[in-house]
Amino acid sequence: MGAASLAGAAALAACSQSGGSPSPSGTGSGTSTGATPAAVTISVSGMPDKQTFPEANAQFLEDVAAFEELYPHITVDPRATGWQPDTFPARLAGGQLETVFQVPVTEAPTLIRHGQVVPITDFLADLEGSDLLNERVLEPVSVDGELYGIPVRSHSLGLIYNRSLFEAAGLDPDAPPTTWDEVREAARAITALGDGVAGFAVGTKNGTEGGGMYAAINASFGDDTFVVEEDGSTTITFDSEAGRRAMSFLHDVRWQDDAWPGQTILGIDDVKQLIATERLGLWVHAPDQVRSLTLKFGVDPSTIGLAAMPQAGGDATQLGGSMALFNPAASPEQLTAASQWIWFEYLRKYLDPEVAAAEAEALRGDPANLVGIPELPIFTGDLYERYNEAIAPFVNAPLENYADYIERIDELRLVPEPNAQIKSVLNRMVQQAVTEQDVDVEAMLADGAGEAEQAASR
Repeated sequence: MGAASLAGAAALAACSQSGGSPSPSGTGSGTSTGATPAAVTISVSGMPDKQTFPEANAQFLEDVAAFEELYPHITVDPRATGWQPDTFPARLAGGQLETVFQVPVTEAPTLIRHGQVVPITDFLADLEGSDLLNERVLEPVSVDGELYGIPVRSHSLGLIYNRSLFEAAGLDPDAPPTTWDEVREAARAITALGDGVAGFAVGTKNGTEGGGMYAAINASFGDDTFVVEEDGSTTITFDSEAGRRAMSFLHDVRWQDDAWPGQTILGIDDVKQLIATERLGLWVHAPDQVRSLTLKFGVDPSTIGLAAMPQAGGDATQLGGSMALFNPAASPEQLTAASQWIWFEYLRKYLDPEVAAAEAEALRGDPANLVGIPELPIFTGDLYERYNEAIAPFVNAPLENYADYIERIDELRLVPEPNAQIKSVLNRMVQQAVTEQDVDVEAMLADGAGEAEQAASR
């Protein structure tokens, strides 16, 4: 993956038609040879449910129609399916997956290891900008020189904090904590405000949330929770000194500092409600949760800060997001068409400044729907710079409140998030750490490591 060449930049500048979408001649359709491509049908996941999200469903179907107009030889069968850990294994075993489907980045390595998805390296060669895909984001789906997926959403975790509570506690909201010791100091100061205000929390109610957050914190302490070996197997590593320190951090915030909320077991919406009502100071999560706080919980954007993940020797944070993967039963023609669909539906805003600007302007129609929240870029180089320039006139997010995240994110290693089975084991341990004052952290992690090893081998 190299830097953009002048020729590549010129091609990108000329690759739009029909409302700013990538043109067939530039996206591997085969039309450059003069031959008419054979008709092909693909099934795609990700269509929003019509009953629950009628406007989003209508927009998705409009996109399907626009794509089929751009590629007349392709018929798209859109399906209102998405990643559900309870149903995905049965759909996989029953051969019911779409030509192209999306999974959390956590699940991709296991599917690759078991041969349940197909490499698509050759089908991306002619797609505009494929040479500028961010190698850091591609790492979980890159094996032995082959690429098995396309990122459609990508993020790295950081520290979300309430700037108003920082000011009330005598803390500088423009100098957020950079270490976990500083997080504890800030959490204690915020908790000292009284009236039920708490300093720090992570959600653990949904079965995996707390496990994912512990894994991220663990990486920042110097343990990556698991390692994928050269043969594709997974080795659990969190039963380590760094792992014990990371879990002890959560335990001590609750029991030594008394800086955890009184409702100890929290769901993600519980946490956001506490932040929205200024009863929680600090929370680890992805940057896009800032938009959720403003859009769904009515939080004033100026009161929310975003910092890079605090560190304790690991110089790391966690990579998350969604990957588009491809069905091994698909024909080469279907894989070509499915790659073009992902490029069109999810990535064209990076390819065409007009599309990027139009999307940003539409989002900005609601002042609470923040434009410009930091993201982990899927593309790099000139392409990503052009995207940022295109949306700049519509940015309404207070970027100065995210300066620490923006400045430090490229300094940190990106560690993949564990899969749902491992996170479930980790989540139970986090719950135990914050509900049992006398828990033996070392013994708990040793027992959990054995259980996680079994989960990782499945």
